[in-house]
Amino acid sequence: QKADVIMVAPATANVIAKLAHGLADDMLTTTILASKAPKIIAPAMNTGMYENPVTQDNIKLLEKYGMEVITPANGWLACGDVGAGKMPEPEDLFEYILKCIACKKDLRGKKVLVTAGPTQEAIDPVRYITNHSSGKMGYSLAKACMLRGADVTLVTGKTALTPPPFITTVPVISAKDMYEVLLQKPSVHFCCNSKIVLSSFLIFLCNILNIPSCNTITDHSQIRNSNNIENYTNAPRKLPW
Repeated sequence: QKADVIMVAPATANVIAKLAHGLADDMLTTTILASKAPKIIAPAMNTGMYENPVTQDNIKLLEKYGMEVITPANGWLACGDVGAGKMPEPEDLFEYILKCIACKKDLRGKKVLVTAGPTQEAIDPVRYITNHSSGKMGYSLAKACMLRGADVTLVTGKTALTPPPFITTVPVISAKDMYEVLLQKPSVHFCCNSKIVLSSFLIFLCNILNIPSCNTITDHSQIRNSNNIENYTNAPRKLPW
């Protein structure tokens, strides 16, 4: 009753079948059946068992009942087979738990577009001009919005970072590539590699802190209008610190 989330990892074909049909004949299944906490299931079994139509039907039943089922990894299995059915790494499983309970889902139903990282402008086929942007701020904003329930698209130049999970990542090379992608994505926009980076970060920060005088940029027309940006950043505010 005190659990914030329940994860079953690994979840065998037998356990999945029991949960799908409401069987409760051991400690695990009785606990899950009695709990109202969100449930995350990580199937792990032989490839043939996982791909069996009966198992797939049981997985669909779990999803119908509101449980999140993680797609198993592909690789070398304990039985010697190679294919789908391998349990994801613990770090990947932990990301599912974070997505579920780390933050309140106050951005659910919102679409957020984040730009991050450097762009590369070709001089010739060998040389190009770039900048020192690491992409860290943009990637962090994208992950924070995802954890709060938003549908996040990350438009990123080449970086050394791994994109956050559960978001749509669009890789780009040049500033023109990024510009063309942004015109096709009408949504909340936090720009992290241009002169309005500070403005966007302050807006994001004020919303997190629930500062009443702060408004959210919700369309590109506000972003293109530099006067609107200045109004947001220049307005006097009393910050908590």
